[in-house]
Amino acid sequence: MIMVAVTTSSGATVNVSTAHTDYEGVSEEAQADQIEDLRETTEEYGGGDSSIITGDLNHAITDDTPQGGALQDYVDDGYTDAGEDVGATSDFGYDRRIDYIFTSEELTAGDADRVQGDSPDHEGEDRDLSDHDGIVVDVDVPAPADRADSPDDGGGDGSGGGSSSGSW
Repeated sequence: MIMVAVTTSSGATVNVSTAHTDYEGVSEEAQADQIEDLRETTEEYGGGDSSIITGDLNHAITDDTPQGGALQDYVDDGYTDAGEDVGATSDFGYDRRIDYIFTSEELTAGDADRVQGDSPDHEGEDRDLSDHDGIVVDVDVPAPADRADSPDDGGGDGSGGGSSSGSW
């Protein structure tokens, strides 16, 4: 797992975490624990800031397994499954979506798209960069409350408030 804190132009901080979880060699329960630990660690070290949690989590949220249950817990606890409509993300995922972008409830995610993982010199060879297609989604991040009423939100127009957005 890796996590970075990103400060937007409006002064908001968003913690972005990603991980690649195990899919063989450990029990289903250990795999589910890895999925849960990703969220818990992000929240613990994120200091209460907004979160975007991504990764190749190697399991489908629709699976009736401990791993599928751990993924569903994100949604049950208020996260948005921002990539739920992109379909299967890997030929090796048995026609299931096993890659995710979850956004905490105060963030607004747009429509997600799958991104072909071809490098320019190997067009059509899905495995040259990764065995998965990526997911991209625009996320709107609200300005911090203490900046929302300020005369300048960093945009220079004096309107205050606002939000920042970026693609993840």
